[in-house]
Amino acid sequence: MLKQILVSSILVAIVCGYARDNLSAAALANDHLVPVDRAFEQNELGAAYRRLYEQKLLRTPGDVARFIFLPVLKGEERAASVYRSLDRKNALPGDYWVTATRSSMSLWDCVKPGATVASNARTIGVRRRDAPLPESTARALHEVWLAMLTAARPMPTNEIPGESDTMIFSATNADGTLLRAQAYGFRAKNRALIELGDGLVQYCDVPASDRAEVARKIEKAAVALLKRIIREGGKYHK
Repeated sequence: MLKQILVSSILVAIVCGYARDNLSAAALANDHLVPVDRAFEQNELGAAYRRLYEQKLLRTPGDVARFIFLPVLKGEERAASVYRSLDRKNALPGDYWVTATRSSMSLWDCVKPGATVASNARTIGVRRRDAPLPESTARALHEVWLAMLTAARPMPTNEIPGESDTMIFSATNADGTLLRAQAYGFRAKNRALIELGDGLVQYCDVPASDRAEVARKIEKAAVALLKRIIREGGKYHK
């Protein structure tokens, strides 16, 4: 029963992300990723935080697609990385894998001003789950990640960003360039990409016998999002 609930919740979250399609022209214009906050990443505090979460969460390559979730107030950081790993046991044709990682406690609490647990950062545990991914699913994810990343642009100057969770996406394009950007609000395409990222984290928790069904739903959602990007004038890059 528990595993059925888990699988059902993943499928509902992924599918429902594409049912909400009524947006104004203004909302459509602002439905894109934005560049990662370099100013924060380059100051002492932001640089320390990035070093810590990358050290803890990014245990594998993520050139095909990567999703990083950084909570604003409470909760634990998590990530999903899609990559290719040859000659690995239990692989599917194509040799694609997804690795999901979750910290056992807040990594931000280790570096934030006034942190009292900085000395314990090395002892923070990370829960890691690996799962093979069908080649067609991995390719669909790579294509939609690149489509969203190449369309990233600064947020409108008349908007003031509020405090919210940070969701960072990245992938490597055909030229070998790593593209990084973060979600901007929860409009349709942003929300759909976030749900795909979280779906990958949860995919690793699904029993192996149910993963094929979940992978099909993830792939279908990725293809639907890519079609939407193209339909709304976005560029498509392999």
